[in-house]
Amino acid sequence: MKMQSVPTVTQAAYARRLREVHPKYEILFRIGIETGLRVSDILAIKAGKVKPEMKIKEKKTGKPRLIYLPPALMSDVTTYITTQRLEKSHALIYSRPWNKHKPLSRIQAYRIMRREATEMGLKSIGTHSMRKTYAKTLYAATGEINTVQRTLNHKHPETTLRYLIPDLEALIAAELQKLTP
Repeated sequence: MKMQSVPTVTQAAYARRLREVHPKYEILFRIGIETGLRVSDILAIKAGKVKPEMKIKEKKTGKPRLIYLPPALMSDVTTYITTQRLEKSHALIYSRPWNKHKPLSRIQAYRIMRREATEMGLKSIGTHSMRKTYAKTLYAATGEINTVQRTLNHKHPETTLRYLIPDLEALIAAELQKLTP
């Protein structure tokens, strides 16, 4: 099943719902939709490494990436680190309160995000939805597919187009069908 982006009108409500499960899920979601990082890269962040501007090495591609946390998000992440009593060596999004060195698993993040989205009536939402949401937001702000492609470190523009138009292949086939007599 292809993951979809989280509709803009429901992002705040979805974030609140995730916070009700645990604040770490809201922080995970907000970092994802505001940076476009893959879930595996977010889960690898240590509490002591969080800054408004961070250089990370993407796990999937091995490419470096510079990310920026907007001031409001940075403030909320700092508050979260303090209230959760996270030390510098702790995972920002930790698995268990008694073992904050271990990050949450991708599977558990997916399960929680999927469950909460389903309960809200949202379909096809998972951890990769954060990245797709970021892509759509960035494209709406810039109108530049190449900017989105470079930011997400996509090798091919076709990959980026699939983020922006989930049913791209079906759309192209339908349009070609219209052109054929």
